[in-house]
Amino acid sequence: MSQLLTTRDLAEAIGVSESSLRRWVDDGVIQAFRTAGGHRRITLDEAIRFIRESGTPLVNPVKIGLPTLPRDHQGYTVDPTETLLNALMVGDDEHAIGIVMTYFLSGKPIATLFDGPIRATMTRLGELWKHNERGILIEHRATDTFIRALSRIRLSIKNPPADAPVAIGCAPGNDPYFIPTMMAACIFADNGVRDINLGPQTPTQTLIHGIEENQARAAWLSISTEFEQDQLERDLTPLIASTAKLGCQLVIGGRNAPTQLRKPAPHVLLTRTMAELTAFARGISAP
Repeated sequence: MSQLLTTRDLAEAIGVSESSLRRWVDDGVIQAFRTAGGHRRITLDEAIRFIRESGTPLVNPVKIGLPTLPRDHQGYTVDPTETLLNALMVGDDEHAIGIVMTYFLSGKPIATLFDGPIRATMTRLGELWKHNERGILIEHRATDTFIRALSRIRLSIKNPPADAPVAIGCAPGNDPYFIPTMMAACIFADNGVRDINLGPQTPTQTLIHGIEENQARAAWLSISTEFEQDQLERDLTPLIASTAKLGCQLVIGGRNAPTQLRKPAPHVLLTRTMAELTAFARGISAP
């Protein structure tokens, strides 16, 4: 995001006086630079970082170039899935990203965004091809939009300290989906765990090597593609065995993750929601 904001823009967006905002800039709480004329300017990325980390309410997102979320007749914010879906249907990717970022800055847990509007929107777009010849085009374009939005979210989350526990994860081989494993990485980072996202289509042995090299305390595997159950269990066997040997907790999730294992392992958690993953990540980061 390259948009530059004045101190007045950001002050009005979060409902504080411009003098307070300037003081925070001068004290280094908010990073800014000065123009040739001596005026303070703040990048939108920095504004997003500050709002998220400080927990400051975003009262007027339009002032920083973000859309407002839909509200009901009583003025309460409602689920933006329909608004997000409409933006993606017409290819208005910047508006769609703006909706995601406004929700991200609303103060709600990011798991609520991932389990709610993003999951609901992608599910509906994934069914679109059945009755719309442009369905695959729209879905692929929306996937790219969400990848860009999630990249911005991850960049807005403060990196955990160097001595924080490490979690490493991916989607397995033959699973081409970027979004679920990107969301998992955001969840871990947001809960104080150093995240290493190996991305989609990662061989099991590569993940095992990553666990060893990074002394990871946790690993995640995001399964979105439908696999034959027996083959999936066979593929998971070396990963489960290796994580047990290495003292690494393993969380397996995704829409096509198994709901149970024939041979349950105490260090393996099966989950389908980012809210459950959040609880798992908090347990990893706890002293």
